[in-house]
Amino acid sequence: MAKARRGWLPIWTLVGLTLSGLAYPQSYPVRAVRIIVPFAPGGGSDIMARAMAPHVSELLGQQLIIDNRPGAGTIIGAELAARSAPDGYTLFLGITGTMAINPGLYAKLPYDPVRDFAPVVLVGTGPNVLVVHPSLPARSIGELISLAKAHPGKLSYAGTPKPIIATLNAVIAKVMMRIDVGQQLAAQGYEPLTSTPEELAARVTSDIAKWSKVIRDAKIPRESS
Repeated sequence: MAKARRGWLPIWTLVGLTLSGLAYPQSYPVRAVRIIVPFAPGGGSDIMARAMAPHVSELLGQQLIIDNRPGAGTIIGAELAARSAPDGYTLFLGITGTMAINPGLYAKLPYDPVRDFAPVVLVGTGPNVLVVHPSLPARSIGELISLAKAHPGKLSYAGTPKPIIATLNAVIAKVMMRIDVGQQLAAQGYEPLTSTPEELAARVTSDIAKWSKVIRDAKIPRESS
Protein backbone atom coordinates (compact mmCIF):
# COMPACT_ATOMS: atom_id res chain seq x y z
CA MET A 1 0.00 0.00 0.00
CA ALA A 2 2.92 2.32 0.61
CA LYS A 3 5.70 3.30 -1.73
CA ALA A 4 8.91 1.48 -0.95
CA ARG A 5 11.74 3.59 0.38
CA ARG A 6 15.26 2.38 -0.06
CA GLY A 7 17.89 2.50 2.66
CA TRP A 8 21.59 2.56 1.86
CA LEU A 9 24.22 0.01 2.83
CA PRO A 10 27.65 1.62 3.01
CA ILE A 11 30.91 0.18 4.25
CA TRP A 12 32.93 2.30 6.62
CA THR A 13 36.37 2.11 8.07
CA LEU A 14 37.48 3.87 11.22
CA VAL A 15 38.81 7.36 11.47
CA GLY A 16 42.06 7.75 13.34
CA LEU A 17 44.52 10.55 14.00
CA THR A 18 47.61 10.32 11.83
CA LEU A 19 50.92 11.68 12.97
CA SER A 20 52.93 13.84 10.65
CA GLY A 21 55.39 11.79 8.64
CA LEU A 22 53.66 8.51 9.51
CA ALA A 23 53.30 6.32 6.43
CA TYR A 24 51.16 3.24 6.11
CA PRO A 25 52.78 0.17 4.55
CA GLN A 26 52.01 -0.40 0.90
CA SER A 27 51.61 -4.12 1.63
CA TYR A 28 48.18 -3.70 3.27
CA PRO A 29 46.61 -5.99 4.17
CA VAL A 30 49.08 -8.33 5.80
CA ARG A 31 46.45 -10.18 7.86
CA ALA A 32 42.73 -10.91 7.91
CA VAL A 33 40.28 -8.00 7.77
CA ARG A 34 37.16 -8.01 9.93
CA ILE A 35 33.84 -6.54 8.82
CA ILE A 36 31.32 -5.95 11.61
CA VAL A 37 27.71 -6.52 10.62
CA PRO A 38 25.31 -5.12 13.26
CA PHE A 39 22.68 -7.79 12.56
CA ALA A 40 22.23 -11.49 13.20
CA PRO A 41 23.19 -14.02 10.51
CA GLY A 42 20.62 -14.50 7.79
CA GLY A 43 19.36 -10.93 7.46
CA GLY A 44 19.72 -8.68 4.45
CA SER A 45 22.91 -6.96 5.59
CA ASP A 46 24.49 -10.28 6.54
CA ILE A 47 23.60 -11.75 3.15
CA MET A 48 25.17 -8.72 1.47
CA ALA A 49 28.38 -9.11 3.47
CA ARG A 50 28.62 -12.84 2.82
CA ALA A 51 28.05 -12.35 -0.90
CA MET A 52 30.98 -9.93 -1.04
CA ALA A 53 33.34 -11.67 1.37
CA PRO A 54 34.91 -14.41 -0.80
CA HIS A 55 35.50 -12.05 -3.71
CA VAL A 56 36.92 -9.26 -1.55
CA SER A 57 39.15 -11.85 0.13
CA GLU A 58 40.41 -13.02 -3.23
CA LEU A 59 41.30 -9.52 -4.40
CA LEU A 60 42.84 -8.44 -1.09
CA GLY A 61 44.78 -11.65 -0.70
CA GLN A 62 43.57 -11.93 2.89
CA GLN A 63 40.45 -13.35 4.50
CA LEU A 64 37.49 -11.03 5.09
CA ILE A 65 35.93 -12.23 8.35
CA ILE A 66 32.25 -11.49 9.03
CA ASP A 67 31.63 -10.55 12.66
CA ASN A 68 27.88 -10.46 13.47
CA ARG A 69 27.11 -8.15 16.41
CA PRO A 70 23.33 -7.66 16.54
CA GLY A 71 21.29 -5.76 19.09
CA ALA A 72 20.18 -2.34 20.35
CA GLY A 73 19.14 -1.08 16.95
CA THR A 74 22.66 -1.67 15.54
CA ILE A 75 24.25 0.37 18.35
CA ILE A 76 26.17 -2.62 19.76
CA GLY A 77 27.95 -3.29 16.50
CA ALA A 78 28.56 0.39 15.77
CA GLU A 79 30.07 1.00 19.20
CA LEU A 80 32.38 -2.00 18.85
CA ALA A 81 33.53 -0.76 15.47
CA ALA A 82 34.04 2.79 16.72
CA ARG A 83 36.27 1.53 19.54
CA SER A 84 38.41 -0.67 17.30
CA ALA A 85 41.86 0.32 16.12
CA PRO A 86 41.74 2.70 13.12
CA ASP A 87 44.14 0.63 11.06
CA GLY A 88 41.95 -0.59 8.20
CA TYR A 89 41.57 -4.06 9.68
CA THR A 90 38.08 -3.41 11.06
CA LEU A 91 35.33 -2.42 8.65
CA PHE A 92 31.69 -1.71 9.46
CA LEU A 93 28.62 -2.40 7.33
CA GLY A 94 26.33 0.42 8.38
CA ILE A 95 22.79 1.20 7.31
CA THR A 96 20.71 4.36 7.14
CA GLY A 97 19.39 3.72 10.64
CA THR A 98 22.85 3.35 12.16
CA MET A 99 24.53 6.31 10.53
CA ALA A 100 21.72 8.77 9.83
CA ILE A 101 18.62 7.99 11.93
CA ASN A 102 20.04 6.95 15.31
CA PRO A 103 21.74 10.33 15.87
CA GLY A 104 18.31 11.95 15.73
CA LEU A 105 16.57 9.31 17.84
CA TYR A 106 18.99 9.12 20.76
CA ALA A 107 20.12 11.98 22.96
CA LYS A 108 23.46 10.24 23.42
CA LEU A 109 25.17 7.57 21.34
CA PRO A 110 28.41 5.69 22.09
CA TYR A 111 29.62 6.53 18.58
CA ASP A 112 29.65 9.50 16.21
CA PRO A 113 28.89 8.51 12.61
CA VAL A 114 30.90 11.45 11.23
CA ARG A 115 33.79 11.69 13.68
CA ASP A 116 34.41 7.97 14.27
CA PHE A 117 34.03 6.53 10.77
CA ALA A 118 35.51 7.13 7.34
CA PRO A 119 33.24 6.20 4.40
CA VAL A 120 34.65 3.55 2.07
CA VAL A 121 32.00 2.58 -0.47
CA LEU A 122 28.24 2.34 -0.97
CA VAL A 123 27.47 -1.31 -1.66
CA GLY A 124 23.71 -1.36 -2.20
CA THR A 125 20.23 -0.27 -1.25
CA GLY A 126 17.29 -2.25 0.06
CA PRO A 127 13.57 -1.48 0.03
CA ASN A 128 11.47 -0.83 3.10
CA VAL A 129 7.89 -1.80 2.34
CA LEU A 130 4.83 -1.22 4.52
CA VAL A 131 1.80 -3.44 3.93
CA VAL A 132 -1.55 -3.77 5.66
CA HIS A 133 -4.32 -6.35 5.61
CA PRO A 134 -6.86 -5.66 2.82
CA SER A 135 -9.63 -5.38 5.42
CA LEU A 136 -7.97 -2.33 6.99
CA PRO A 137 -9.41 0.94 5.58
CA ALA A 138 -6.07 2.53 4.80
CA ARG A 139 -4.45 2.86 1.39
CA SER A 140 -1.56 5.15 2.19
CA ILE A 141 0.80 5.88 5.06
CA GLY A 142 -1.14 9.06 5.82
CA GLU A 143 -4.41 7.16 6.04
CA LEU A 144 -2.82 4.53 8.28
CA ILE A 145 -1.45 7.18 10.65
CA SER A 146 -4.84 8.89 10.82
CA LEU A 147 -6.54 5.56 11.51
CA ALA A 148 -4.08 4.74 14.29
CA LYS A 149 -4.59 8.16 15.90
CA ALA A 150 -8.36 7.77 15.72
CA HIS A 151 -8.20 4.34 17.38
CA PRO A 152 -5.29 4.42 19.86
CA GLY A 153 -4.11 1.02 21.02
CA LYS A 154 -6.30 -0.83 18.52
CA LEU A 155 -3.83 -1.50 15.70
CA SER A 156 -0.99 -3.99 15.92
CA TYR A 157 1.87 -4.76 13.58
CA ALA A 158 4.35 -7.53 12.64
CA GLY A 159 6.41 -10.74 14.12
CA THR A 160 2.55 -13.79 13.78
CA PRO A 161 -0.83 -15.49 12.82
CA LYS A 162 -2.72 -16.81 15.83
CA PRO A 163 -3.01 -20.38 14.49
CA ILE A 164 0.79 -20.54 14.26
CA ILE A 165 1.15 -19.17 17.79
CA ALA A 166 -1.35 -21.78 19.02
CA THR A 167 0.62 -24.58 17.35
CA LEU A 168 3.91 -23.41 18.82
CA ASN A 169 2.32 -22.94 22.24
CA ALA A 170 0.98 -26.49 22.28
CA VAL A 171 4.24 -28.04 21.11
CA ILE A 172 6.52 -26.11 23.45
CA ALA A 173 4.18 -26.59 26.43
CA LYS A 174 4.25 -30.35 25.79
CA VAL A 175 8.06 -30.33 25.68
CA MET A 176 8.32 -28.34 28.90
CA MET A 177 6.21 -30.95 30.72
CA ARG A 178 8.49 -33.84 29.78
CA ILE A 179 10.13 -35.39 32.82
CA ASP A 180 13.59 -35.52 31.24
CA VAL A 181 13.39 -31.86 30.23
CA GLY A 182 12.22 -30.92 33.72
CA GLN A 183 15.11 -32.80 35.30
CA GLN A 184 17.61 -31.14 32.99
CA LEU A 185 16.27 -27.69 33.84
CA ALA A 186 16.05 -28.46 37.57
CA ALA A 187 19.74 -29.35 37.55
CA GLN A 188 20.39 -25.78 36.41
CA GLY A 189 18.09 -24.30 39.04
CA TYR A 190 15.11 -23.65 36.75
CA GLU A 191 11.47 -24.55 37.29
CA PRO A 192 9.69 -25.47 34.04
CA LEU A 193 6.41 -23.65 33.43
CA THR A 194 3.81 -23.26 30.72
CA SER A 195 1.19 -20.65 29.91
CA THR A 196 -1.26 -19.59 27.27
CA PRO A 197 -0.20 -16.73 24.98
CA GLU A 198 -2.72 -14.53 26.76
CA GLU A 199 -1.30 -15.37 30.18
CA LEU A 200 2.19 -14.53 28.99
CA ALA A 201 1.01 -11.21 27.54
CA ALA A 202 -0.63 -10.35 30.87
CA ARG A 203 2.56 -11.31 32.73
CA VAL A 204 4.65 -9.03 30.52
CA THR A 205 2.26 -6.12 31.08
CA SER A 206 2.19 -6.59 34.84
CA ASP A 207 5.97 -7.03 35.06
CA ILE A 208 6.56 -3.82 33.11
CA ALA A 209 4.40 -1.94 35.61
CA LYS A 210 6.06 -3.67 38.57
CA TRP A 211 9.67 -3.05 37.56
CA SER A 212 8.99 0.45 36.25
CA LYS A 213 7.75 1.34 39.73
CA VAL A 214 10.81 -0.25 41.34
CA ILE A 215 13.09 1.76 39.07
CA ARG A 216 11.21 5.00 39.72
CA ASP A 217 11.11 4.46 43.48
CA ALA A 218 14.84 3.72 43.54
CA LYS A 219 15.45 6.85 41.44
CA ILE A 220 17.53 4.88 38.94
CA PRO A 221 18.24 7.21 35.98
CA ARG A 222 17.07 6.10 32.57
CA GLU A 223 19.71 5.33 29.99
CA SER A 224 19.77 7.52 26.89
CA SER A 225 20.22 4.55 24.53
